[in-house]
Amino acid sequence: MPVSLHGYETPRSDGLDFAAANTVVYDPQGSTLPVLKDPLRTLGFRQIMACRQLDQTKDLLATTNFHLVIVDIDQEPAAACDFVRDIRFRRAGKDPFVGILLVSQGIAEGNAGPLVNSGTDDVLIKPMSFESVRARMIRLVKARKLFVATPTYIGPDRRNERRPDEADIDLVGVPNTLREVANGIVSDNWRIAAKRTFRTLAEQRVRRLGFAISKATAETENAGGDPSRAERPGFGGLDEQATRLGADLKAQSYQDLAAIVETARPALKVATGGKLLTSEQLEALSARGDDLLALRPAAAAA
Repeated sequence: MPVSLHGYETPRSDGLDFAAANTVVYDPQGSTLPVLKDPLRTLGFRQIMACRQLDQTKDLLATTNFHLVIVDIDQEPAAACDFVRDIRFRRAGKDPFVGILLVSQGIAEGNAGPLVNSGTDDVLIKPMSFESVRARMIRLVKARKLFVATPTYIGPDRRNERRPDEADIDLVGVPNTLREVANGIVSDNWRIAAKRTFRTLAEQRVRRLGFAISKATAETENAGGDPSRAERPGFGGLDEQATRLGADLKAQSYQDLAAIVETARPALKVATGGKLLTSEQLEALSARGDDLLALRPAAAAA
């Protein structure tokens, strides 16, 4: 339901104006909005919707342009992370690059990975102070991380360092409607930018699969053609990744990219069969990896 924030204090938000920012809070237990309301009010946020049901939250995202999505994960962490992932993969909501914050009472050991890998921008731990909320908002507007995409991930780049062999995989600046509205910019240009950026990330997903195939092929060659002796990750899971990626790209109407991914699947099926690979099979895998890295049209693949 809508939450009125009339009578808020003078905003303390480093010159940013969040009064026009639309925010939705998925709060299944009703415990997040009460602790967030005062910090948000002090920052100048006025327009907040709170939902107890996930389906209701998805319906709101489908009909309303939001600049910030806040998700409480404590009741159903897996479902909450899937929700964030659906936003990033353009399966929920209008803007795959909307700012997202996860909120939790505490992160159990072993749970940090799934939260970070959901594609969220940041995580807040309750009880939260005004300064912790303010820092996240300022960082989201002024110092948002660049995005990266893999066959299974779209979201902020979380790596502290990039390996030399990943240097050719570009990081991508994405549209940031919260930054625009906080700086007084009212425009629908983000829609065009989001469409163009999402295509760029879709291409990056294909290239990252090609990189993984090339790396696994080189490791298998070093292991005498035996995939089971190759260093991790080898070919494990790559056929499944290719299948899901191809389906994803088709659903997003990127038929040309889906066709490129499809050219790699026969060779990947052979590679995951548990048998020694011949030099011809390894050569075919290497070629398919190169095709994906170069985004080479399927008709050009040998």
